Amino acid sequence: DLEILVKSGSIFFNVTEPLAEDETMTIRTADLLVGIRGTCGWVDAEKKQAALLEGRVRCGTEDGEKARLSAGEKVSLEEDGSLTVTPLTAQDIPEFVREEIETEKELAKWLEVTGDPEPTAPEEGEAQDDDSGHPENPQPEEPEPAPEEMPWREAYVALLASVRAQNTGSDEEDAIEYHLYDIDKNGVPELMIEYGRYEACRHASIYTCSDGGVVNLTDDGGDSFMGMSHTYFYTWPDGNGVVLYGGHMGSAWASRLQLENNELIGVGLIDEYIEDFETQQYTDIQTVAPGTEGLESYQISEDDPILNY
Repeated sequence: DLEILVKSGSIFFNVTEPLAEDETMTIRTADLLVGIRGTCGWVDAEKKQAALLEGRVRCGTEDGEKARLSAGEKVSLEEDGSLTVTPLTAQDIPEFVREEIETEKELAKWLEVTGDPEPTAPEEGEAQDDDSGHPENPQPEEPEPAPEEMPWREAYVALLASVRAQNTGSDEEDAIEYHLYDIDKNGVPELMIEYGRYEACRHASIYTCSDGGVVNLTDDGGDSFMGMSHTYFYTWPDGNGVVLYGGHMGSAWASRLQLENNELIGVGLIDEYIEDFETQQYTDIQTVAPGTEGLESYQISEDDPILNY
């Protein structure tokens, strides 16, 4: 639980080993609070700014203003007390930071990407030649806008933290892994959390984010889980849907879940039984859903798949 108070000047930070879940590190100036985990950047107390070369951080002010900063961005405290996030340019990197990152191979790559400060524009009436020999007056490129805040990310990260806190060490009941998949293809993925280490006891909850809040799609007012015994999630490449496909002891099944108005609607695809394994085989998943793939799994302890989605 470390807090660094910067009374004046600037501070460069490079946390090479991410903090554990029960550890915190905060850089505080008279105006800004910057929560550090496993990131690299600097904080300027005089300019009331923070900038990031790697990772992601959450910034705030004493008045409750908040902002999320990603690699290649800086945040500035405006006169009205608001926080403004803008893209980081080569000109923004102070000399003492350049000296620090030039010796770090991974960080030096950032300098290669940003390059040297842009040359001053030619004076009015002065022509400039490009490589082809034709004079032109190039216009400076507009910086890419900062990415929009995605409330679902913060909501899902908070949900995972709550789920992890409820784990008790039970192989049957603990949350083990999760998936991210956009069922209705609206640009916001659904979160599927799986519980139980063994196939026979596996069960899952499926969540979506609506109006900035998390909705449990598998909560019917009683049980908030759906059975996943010997069953796995697969993509549905053609439009709205996700596939549940499984088999055990001669039985095989598959269904498609569609998401409509925050409600899951199931459509059966196959339900079969095999008596003779020497002459019969389960229906192949590619026959059920051509082009499908199993959903990628992430450990329940990992937030980065959500933050980097």
